[in-house]
Amino acid sequence: MLLEQKHRCALCRQPFGDTSILKPIVDHNHTTGRIRALLHKTCNFMLGIIEKRGFRRNAERYLSEQRAKVQGYRRLG
Repeated sequence: MLLEQKHRCALCRQPFGDTSILKPIVDHNHTTGRIRALLHKTCNFMLGIIEKRGFRRNAERYLSEQRAKVQGYRRLG
């Protein structure tokens, strides 16, 4: 798998390294248990958060609201 991925994280595509957060770890589907790919520890952690029910939808809503606020501020200035 490491050779298949050319020593890079399948999510961010950056190379693996020697520090604990850059070492490759096995990512798996929590529903099926099937192995998906090798990821950096941080990428795997963030992916887990995104996969939590409702988080992605809430994050997208929040970012959209913030973009609208910034655009509103620009129009005022």
